[in-house]
Amino acid sequence: DAATGETVREFEGSKGTEELIVDGETLYVIAMDGVHELADYLPESGAAGDQGIVRARWKWNELPRKVMAFDTKTGEQLWSDVSRVSPLTLTALEGKLFYHDGEKVVARDGKSGDELWVGGKTDRRDVVTFNFGPKLVVVKGQVLFAGGDRNMHVYDAATGKEQWTAPHARG
Repeated sequence: DAATGETVREFEGSKGTEELIVDGETLYVIAMDGVHELADYLPESGAAGDQGIVRARWKWNELPRKVMAFDTKTGEQLWSDVSRVSPLTLTALEGKLFYHDGEKVVARDGKSGDELWVGGKTDRRDVVTFNFGPKLVVVKGQVLFAGGDRNMHVYDAATGKEQWTAPHARG
């Protein structure tokens, strides 16, 4: 409960959660089994501002994660699968889940987990450091992806057809 801090529900199987979002009555979770690559991270300067160190040492390991969906009312796991998921790209809208798998944008049915479409290969930074995250946004039937290579790709959320691609400025 957000007001009291009391545990309302636990979602069995979600240990190791790295990202989560809610769309309607569905909770989507990205989780990693085992030891997380940031398990030993401690700021060396005694502050959280060690961005140069983070950029040099802490990178996304690109290992597959568990992608799961749960019913928020009952806690029941709706489905689970394993996939690579680029950090910070998990998004959902109107019963569909979207993420970037390190190479392409993937769309899944939120209730069944079935793959709806997979976009074409997209460029991204060669190394995804923990002080950077690719961007994936879904709005008004469009899925926008920017992977850090200064190019934006836009797909139709229903079909996965690439609508356009264009360069964009840094920032």
